[in-house]
Amino acid sequence: MGGMHFGEDRFWCLGLGLTISGQRFLLDVGIAQSKGKTVVRLFYDGQPREIDLTNESERNGFYDFMVREISKYFNADALDNLDGKTTKQIGFHP
Repeated sequence: MGGMHFGEDRFWCLGLGLTISGQRFLLDVGIAQSKGKTVVRLFYDGQPREIDLTNESERNGFYDFMVREISKYFNADALDNLDGKTTKQIGFHP
């Protein structure tokens, strides 16, 4: 499952429904151009950061950041019982 839209904040937002270890969640990645540079944002309310997509080290740093943030989310048990649902969401919230 997934979706994409162009937001008022000028970010293209890509939402992907994923299942990891039997738990479903929605991952939101925003991508924009600013002053000729690529700006990415993990999660709807995340901090935007510039990356050079032609630089392997910068790409890998962003991928590593994504893994750390997703891992932190799965360690947060406080959200498990919201409305009795077991589906976790990152990003596009209803």
